[in-house]
Amino acid sequence: CKCEGSGWAGIFQGFQFIREAMLDRPDLLEEFLQSTQCQRGGGFRVEAHNADCMPGRFAYVMTCFFQFLFEGEISSAAVWLDSALDLLIPSLKCLPVEGLQISPAEVLTNYNDLAAKLLAVNATSMDSIIWAQGPPGDPLICPQEKPEPRLPQVGPDLMATCLIPVVWPAEQHLMDVLVETYLPRCGSAAFYAASDDEVPSHYRGVPMVNLVHEFPRIRRDRSLQRSNTSALRAEPDSFELQSGTTHKVLHMLLHTSRRVDRDNLDHFHSGWFCRLDTDTIFSPENFASMVHEAGLDSNDVHYLGSRQFFHKHMMPAVVFNIGGAGVCVSRRALEELGEILGSANYTSDMGSWNSGRCEFGPGHYDDLMLGVCLHNAYILPSPASSDPRGREYFWPFDLAAAATMRPPEDPPRVSLTSPPQGKQNDSPEVQAYYFWRYRQHLVLPCFHENEHWLVDHPVSFHVWSKNTSEMWGIWNALYNGGPCENCGTYRPRVIGL
Repeated sequence: CKCEGSGWAGIFQGFQFIREAMLDRPDLLEEFLQSTQCQRGGGFRVEAHNADCMPGRFAYVMTCFFQFLFEGEISSAAVWLDSALDLLIPSLKCLPVEGLQISPAEVLTNYNDLAAKLLAVNATSMDSIIWAQGPPGDPLICPQEKPEPRLPQVGPDLMATCLIPVVWPAEQHLMDVLVETYLPRCGSAAFYAASDDEVPSHYRGVPMVNLVHEFPRIRRDRSLQRSNTSALRAEPDSFELQSGTTHKVLHMLLHTSRRVDRDNLDHFHSGWFCRLDTDTIFSPENFASMVHEAGLDSNDVHYLGSRQFFHKHMMPAVVFNIGGAGVCVSRRALEELGEILGSANYTSDMGSWNSGRCEFGPGHYDDLMLGVCLHNAYILPSPASSDPRGREYFWPFDLAAAATMRPPEDPPRVSLTSPPQGKQNDSPEVQAYYFWRYRQHLVLPCFHENEHWLVDHPVSFHVWSKNTSEMWGIWNALYNGGPCENCGTYRPRVIGL
């Protein structure tokens, strides 16, 4: 908060001028904005030695946002706007400061309005973008806690069909856990493989579908036994050997979309369809409660899961739901997705996942490609995936992370595309980087109030280690009130139990 000298007063004065001139004298803005030196191509980086005045850094970044906005460089403007929110959280303890009469509430209100216009599928004209000023002391408002919801009467429109892509026969040990935990609670369920080897029609009573028979061009699983798989993933370590994941998930959803018939209950009759990993623990009851409380109708388009924002400023420039936490779509969304997938091309290009085209390509970026395909159908991730206080329903981590995963209080000291260096992808530091990136607009209102960032009645957990004992531990804590040694004060519950 050390903002004396060093030119900060001039930066504050310039930003105040922009706010006022936008409403009263927009003709004066162009010359002023052109005099501001802003780095082109991407956002603001904070080093330890120049982080002495966070509000000043924030005001400078907002000035650059306005510069690119008025020059019509919408993508660059959007990067600077998110970079401003990166700096707003560490600025909270400083505001208001002398010369900067702006509140976090004003910034957040405008961010939500501008982001909807700048980042929507159909971006509106820049002429409709106006910065709305609020009172300098306008506080951030954290919504009050709601009473604990009741378990609704779960009819077909609230039931979830659970769809699980598997590597056969390597993942039988994980399939066993799912069969013995949540699968009997789903409206219906099925496993999906893609193998030239023999695949049974059922596994422990759950239907199995070998997608090869319907889709001859689908990439095959290798004939792997459990001993040949990675300790961290059921797929092998080699990228080449993981290359069927995107194919399998998209074909699984295309297969399912062709069997959704509202008038034929012999086919899938659920209102919701959830693509779940073999290392995901899922609660159908908590999912039904979430959908009911949010008033979501399966006859409308909805795309639910744990939203990931880190790709929205780099290709393929979408917000998507990460696969490990589970991804659920409404019946209507699945039908529209099926139309897109039915005309999708096949490609062998390893980089097809970031092209922005909905394609059947190699790689294991199935969640990102699913987000692209839904985006092409004008279906965006639903804000109902978080509660009004910014807490998650779909948790892309294990149970213990509920006690430790908190929004960062310091601005990022990395570039837009660089997670912490020297860390594995499954390390807590890298996971936290990707999860919190550009999520500040969700956490700001309750930044100081939320003890945890996972709801009390979570829909899902993701066990990156694929450790079956850990999966059983989560299930017992969730459904049986079992112990959780590393959870701190957090205790997950199931609606109605």
